[in-house]
Amino acid sequence: MAFHKNQTALSRRGFLSVAGASLALAGAGRFSLSTAQAGTGFSLAVLHINDMHSRVDEISRFNSNCSPSDSEEDNCFGGAARLATAIRQHRAAHEEQGRPVLTLDAGDQSQGTLYYTTYGGRAEIQMMNAIGFDAMGIGNHEFNRGPENLARMIDEADFPVVSGNIQVAEGSALDGKITPHLVLERDGEQIGILGITTPDTEFLSSPGEDVSFQDEIEHLREGVAELQGRGVTKILVLSHVGYGRDQQIAAAVDGISAIIGGHSHTLMSNTVDGAVEYATLVASPSGRAVPIVQAFAFSRYMGNLTLEFDDDGAVIAASGDTVLLDASFAPAEDIEELIAPLRAPIEEMTRRPVAEIAADIDGSRETCRAQECEMGNTVTDAMLAEVAHQGIRVALTNGGGLRASM
Repeated sequence: MAFHKNQTALSRRGFLSVAGASLALAGAGRFSLSTAQAGTGFSLAVLHINDMHSRVDEISRFNSNCSPSDSEEDNCFGGAARLATAIRQHRAAHEEQGRPVLTLDAGDQSQGTLYYTTYGGRAEIQMMNAIGFDAMGIGNHEFNRGPENLARMIDEADFPVVSGNIQVAEGSALDGKITPHLVLERDGEQIGILGITTPDTEFLSSPGEDVSFQDEIEHLREGVAELQGRGVTKILVLSHVGYGRDQQIAAAVDGISAIIGGHSHTLMSNTVDGAVEYATLVASPSGRAVPIVQAFAFSRYMGNLTLEFDDDGAVIAASGDTVLLDASFAPAEDIEELIAPLRAPIEEMTRRPVAEIAADIDGSRETCRAQECEMGNTVTDAMLAEVAHQGIRVALTNGGGLRASM
């Protein structure tokens, strides 16, 4: 079958041309590419998502709950069932062409809807198991309920959860749970996967006293050296540090073949106006082209990347784009059957009245992340009401946790 969306292919000459143009803007030198003949290397497809943030159900154009009217007008996107269809279709298309596939998640499956509130990440892991992911990175939001909850999520995953710059105390909840790096075999070729998590997790979430974070660049230099020492030259980084930091990493660490990113919710697309081009090419210290990709957030898009390697593990050609998960992808029935019993108690919860409001309450990002806002006052008033019997008179809430108006 043909690929669903427009794909941008970079031949070897085009890859060098685009890479050189990218470097010219940065004042850097030219890329050196392998002298291997085109078509004699190894081709690998990478289907990737990031920052799904518990969007188990499909979403509206505003990345929140999809209303019945949105559904009737085919204005719903993403969700686990639609994502399953997209992954399965693209996986089959690549395999029909004799190309092996990796399916990767760059982290932050957690937090964002009542599925996480109710199930603490177990629902998201269940969907990923059914879809058949090969590996998942760890985002900062995976620590929102502490390391014990993340340990339970990892225990339920049928795939490795990868991050090498997370250091945990011996005997603690995460001891022995996180995979620092991974080697997968496809068509007789070894592909190394290194995972990194933003060190800002210490401040952004709740990793606890038994968890610390190594500098990403320091860890990746060590990880690349270890994998290369084992004869692995094709090395992907599953990154949850953000688009800007990914570029710094690609320019600082030799031996990385490509970076599959997340955290910054960056929309990379060759068809959407204003989006960052898919992929961004950065020169490594030795001058190799390192593609960086990311697929926005909330299951709205899936990344579809094809890499061709030479015998030294260098990328000599790339093609792909993000794929909008719109109504042209029918939700997979088997995934819908898994979701239905999980959805029922959530729907009951949302029908239960908890308060009445006399007027609209502004909870917009533009207001609440810049100044005092109505939603912030409403939330903190509710907090004070809950603990009034304890004599507490002051309540604070983070504006970043106020996500919508009422």
